[in-house]
Amino acid sequence: MVVVMTLALELKARGEALGGGLARLQMDSVAVWVLESLPFLIAGAAAAIAAGGVPLGRVARSTVEPEPVPSAPPRVPQVKVEPPAPAAPPSPDPAPSRSEVAEPSPVETDQRVRALQELARVLKANVARATKDSRAKSALLAALSDELRAPLNTILGHTETLAERSSEEGLDIDASVAEVSEAAHRLAAVVNNLLDLAKIDMGTLSIVLEDVDVAQVVEEVQASMGSRRGPGIAVTIADDARFTRGDHMRVRQIVTNVVDEVSRHPSDRPVPLKVARTAASQGAWVSIEVRDPGTVLSDQELERAFDPFHAQSSAGLGMSIARRLAELMGGRLEVSADPETGTTYTLVLPPSVSTPAEAPPVRSQVALNERLSGLELVLLDASTGGPTLGRYLQKAGLEVTVCEELPELRIALEQSVPSVAVVDVADAGWTAAEDLLGRGVPVVVMSLRDEDVERSLQLGVTAFLTRPVDRKLLLATLERCLDGGH
Repeated sequence: MVVVMTLALELKARGEALGGGLARLQMDSVAVWVLESLPFLIAGAAAAIAAGGVPLGRVARSTVEPEPVPSAPPRVPQVKVEPPAPAAPPSPDPAPSRSEVAEPSPVETDQRVRALQELARVLKANVARATKDSRAKSALLAALSDELRAPLNTILGHTETLAERSSEEGLDIDASVAEVSEAAHRLAAVVNNLLDLAKIDMGTLSIVLEDVDVAQVVEEVQASMGSRRGPGIAVTIADDARFTRGDHMRVRQIVTNVVDEVSRHPSDRPVPLKVARTAASQGAWVSIEVRDPGTVLSDQELERAFDPFHAQSSAGLGMSIARRLAELMGGRLEVSADPETGTTYTLVLPPSVSTPAEAPPVRSQVALNERLSGLELVLLDASTGGPTLGRYLQKAGLEVTVCEELPELRIALEQSVPSVAVVDVADAGWTAAEDLLGRGVPVVVMSLRDEDVERSLQLGVTAFLTRPVDRKLLLATLERCLDGGH
């Protein structure tokens, strides 16, 4: 028991020496588990000693010499000799009685019980402190969402402005701007994964279950990928598997993370994505299957596919988060490998509660822009990227009114009521969202904080997006507003 306790304290010390990060979180978790178990063992041992049922003194062990095997009689040629009688085996020593066992005195027993009780008290205090420290670290990381995302949002805003000016003025900086933009998007993905992991560990991640159009989710994933992921995705969706039950934003996040994981392996072929129903014997759930035909994971790699502490990249960390998100929605995320078909990731989710009588058709990006053409939109965004985002939406065919302050927005509403609104809820954004919803205008909320999704849904907004916002994803979300949020 002392060895186990020493091991636990050593693990805790090494976790503190690491200074932070995922490795320290893992070390703390192991130490907490060991420390939580020891007080119960110690308490049981103390009770047994107090009852006098477990003697701790030395026990005299009886020794019994083995009975010798009699040797065969000697054979004398031509002389008949009677074999001697075998010698009687020595009698064993009598077993020691209980009175001969060394029993601890009442004073010694009392001292040992008190020592074990004190040790149990110290261990419980250490467990409580370690648990509190672990939660504090997760809470701090989750609270840093504004500080981490705000600079990224600014960088992407200025990058998009530079790209726009480079295209208009013929500057030879397109490659550099594209590289900065791609690096910022990757960093944003890493930040989002770390924040989600911290919130999952704390149990504060919001999941809102609703009927989700899988085709719409795939459209949004394709739009957000753009040309950054090679040849794209080859999609096959069964008619009876179009709708599932889950959180729209989290389902999109899972599919994006899985596609990113598969896309880490270079290929000149599109990523196969198949949506179908599972067998009736398995509940006829909705199955989203993403296959990597060019990679076959080994048994060891399959075991570690969803382990955040063995992630080889940000995409590997995203796979761990994807599985836990699937479980929070009542589903599961699995991985399998076959030498002939490659590696397959399968997301299985419950079927939808109700299926719309007429589901909106799956559209291409060209059809999407045609549908949004001429749509009146008001944008409330005081960030540095607001004007650039407004110009992008105008180039997509929308009639955009850009406002930076709430009074400016109210003046615009007096002149004309838009078909849809995009609102950054920083500062007075919540008041603006309430005003727009009161006029019957569908609202898309943008925020640096994931926690704002709950308030958004309570207000009745159509969609929620975390900043930095991908422009093409925003266009796909605006189309969902036209379909009533389905």
